[in-house]
Amino acid sequence: MTVDARRAVYITPDQPVGGSGSGYLIGPRLVLTALHVVHDDGVRATGATVWVGHPRADTGVHKRSATILWPGHDADPDTPGVPDVALLQLDQDADADLTTAVRWGRPKGATPLAYSGIGIPAFSTRTDGAAQYENLRGELAPLTTAGRRWVLDCGIWPAAAQQKEHPWAGASGTAIFIRGYLVGVTVEYGTGMGERRLTSEPIHRLLDNPGFTALLAEHAFPDTQHTADDITALDTVASGAQAEVISGYVSHVALPAPPPSRPSDWPIRLGSVPVLASAFQARSAVRDRINRAREGHATVILTQVLSGGGGVGKTQLAAAYAHEALVDGVDLVVWVDASDIEQVIARYAHAAHAVEAPSNRLLDNSAEADAGRFLQWLATTRRSWLIVLDDLTDPEAMQAWWPPSSAFGCGRVVATTRRHDAMLSGGGRAVVHINTYSADEAEIYLRERLSSAHADHLLDTQAALLAKTLGFLPLALSHAAAYMVNEDVPCSEYLRRFNDSTARLDDLFPREADTEGYGRQVAAALLLSLDVAQVSEPVGLAVPVMRLAAVLDPAGHPRSLWTSNAVIRYISSQRTTLPEGAPRTIDPAQARAALRLLHRYGLLTDHAQAGSRAVRMHALTARAMRECTPGAAVSKVVKTAADALMELCHTVSRHGHDTTTALLTNIDSLDECAGDLLWQVDGHHVLRWAGRAIARNTAVPYWQRLVATSERQLGRTHVLTLAARRDLAMACFFDHRNKEAFAVLQEDFSYQLNGLILEETISTADGRETISAVTLLEDTVSVRQRLLGWAHPAALEGQSNLALLYWSEGNKTAAINVLERSLAGYRTTFGPSHTDTMSANNQLRIWRDQHRRHWWRHTRVPHTPVKPTEADGDRAP
Repeated sequence: MTVDARRAVYITPDQPVGGSGSGYLIGPRLVLTALHVVHDDGVRATGATVWVGHPRADTGVHKRSATILWPGHDADPDTPGVPDVALLQLDQDADADLTTAVRWGRPKGATPLAYSGIGIPAFSTRTDGAAQYENLRGELAPLTTAGRRWVLDCGIWPAAAQQKEHPWAGASGTAIFIRGYLVGVTVEYGTGMGERRLTSEPIHRLLDNPGFTALLAEHAFPDTQHTADDITALDTVASGAQAEVISGYVSHVALPAPPPSRPSDWPIRLGSVPVLASAFQARSAVRDRINRAREGHATVILTQVLSGGGGVGKTQLAAAYAHEALVDGVDLVVWVDASDIEQVIARYAHAAHAVEAPSNRLLDNSAEADAGRFLQWLATTRRSWLIVLDDLTDPEAMQAWWPPSSAFGCGRVVATTRRHDAMLSGGGRAVVHINTYSADEAEIYLRERLSSAHADHLLDTQAALLAKTLGFLPLALSHAAAYMVNEDVPCSEYLRRFNDSTARLDDLFPREADTEGYGRQVAAALLLSLDVAQVSEPVGLAVPVMRLAAVLDPAGHPRSLWTSNAVIRYISSQRTTLPEGAPRTIDPAQARAALRLLHRYGLLTDHAQAGSRAVRMHALTARAMRECTPGAAVSKVVKTAADALMELCHTVSRHGHDTTTALLTNIDSLDECAGDLLWQVDGHHVLRWAGRAIARNTAVPYWQRLVATSERQLGRTHVLTLAARRDLAMACFFDHRNKEAFAVLQEDFSYQLNGLILEETISTADGRETISAVTLLEDTVSVRQRLLGWAHPAALEGQSNLALLYWSEGNKTAAINVLERSLAGYRTTFGPSHTDTMSANNQLRIWRDQHRRHWWRHTRVPHTPVKPTEADGDRAP
């Protein structure tokens, strides 16, 4: 590979380091850069904000947070012998669908070699401060030395430094490529030739560092080598490459012809196809039904008969088709998370760029337009393709976005859903109901699952009976197998324990809530595994983690939620079983260990590659967990979930669409689970954040519901209710429902004036949100003046009350200024003899006199106090 613009990285380290630098993506979340970018003058940044990609690359630019992965804190780039190179780890994948490994190179020989790189030097920054990318290029002369570093002769260079910041500042960390090999990292400028030379840290030296190579093995792209290939000028001449002009002279070394613009080399895979489960069952009978249904239908939808949740293996079957397509060389395989229609559109839009679907950017460059282009491309291309729509939750919203039939019969769509709507079978689609395992499949699953864990000795004559007792449900069988492997108990012993625990769980999942008759058995299997997990390392954390995850969105939430302050406090306080000598307070590493423990037992899934949906709990598991949580513990669970989500809400950037979507669905789940309790524990602040983050075309009904609930819970005149009503009015304005917006504002006039001036500052728990009566009243006055005019009676009344509030809080200057403006309005509207005008005039005169006397007392020269005599002490006071 040559230097890839999609992997270019712009880095701004956190304080106190400051400044900026460049870097290069060498793994899904791994960035290579210079150490002094994040560790300068003996001070190391706590982290960094990075932008991955290039404005002119088809994948765009993605903003991410990063931490320093390597080297350790004791490494200082100013220390002799310490390589000025660092590895940063992103908080989530860069969303560029990149999988090609970086190749390392080592320049050799005597002939200079042409290099290139993409950096963000200071001299290319625009006057408005916006960073600009620069394609660095020139020659690397292997025989020119600068200590142990390579010397880079620049084909372009800035004028001599005249500003405070050096013109090459920001280029540090740029990856240097020669003929597709990454050979170094730019680290220094000014080596005796003004601005015409840079130096680069050789990458081949780092490949001898065990710590560096260990991190490559763990975090770099697959197939990344730990050795560097030698690069010489002779290799280029022998290959017949043409000469290239660099810096005004002809070099005997030339870069190969640039690759054609996107698309990438076919086949193309977009999205994360799930890994097939251990002992995955091909389920030939089910697949025969799917294949028969496909005849005459371009789309096959996998749905389920089991009501109330998943667990029958729909996604695994879809994943099997995707993996087969990849093996068979299908040109395009796209895996789409269809739980949210915006994610479907975003994935389609990305795919349109990947396949270079025809476009007219001058007419429309929106995501919806790009998604439409992709659907048109699917209908007309001769390339083979497979689209998988996983977890479709809104068939009505999906109607306009179903992939079309292929004109050449080379396309296929597989969708999974929990819904049973008749709408799913329209449009030439066939619905295939997926049931549980057959008896044979269930027994084969147990045998293969235990065998893969080298636990064949756990199989006995009760295996068939155990599978039948578990209802042949794949989810239940996976829980049981995990329990048996971890506890080293055979099928007969597990069956005995399962039956013993049934009486305890009669009320956990009643039969009337499960028409298929499997729910109770699934819940029993779940709690057996949970009991063991609770006493496994880290001891005592499984139950509180499960309770908290159970009120969140089953489709997943960000892993970073488990390092939030609210979650750490909650888990620490709820840890009932404590190892001897262990502190009660846990740290983020232990919270992460608890997630992995539950992942091993099959109680939830924890996959980093899922990004903002990394941690998931099956809906049936979540329901069972909520129903077995004691009533006294529910309020703490709800409050913790709300506080933790609010912490994440404060950190999400405006570019973090996936994270925002995940937070919105998690807030919805919490609201649905908690109901009024969310208001009672002061967790409703997340609902207001959600209202401001959702799409504008859905905001009005959301705020209408929120206002109704706030009026019921807090009261019609409560400050937070008035604030919610103002948000409702703004949502109406954005939706062009101006008449409704005016009506809401007009209804609140009297409540705002009578209520806000008497309210103190409203603070939520832990100071997360502060709503000031002054701020709200200022906003009210501003809105009235804008809508009604500055001299309207309602606007004047609001100004008078705002002046009174300023005066009561000691802000006398502001009070007088506002009342002066109000008096001018009263004179204009009512005339100088009106009682309201005269009242405002009298009040203004009184305040001015008081303010003048106050100023005189505090600015005149103080008198020298007279020392009291003894006689003075006898005087009456």
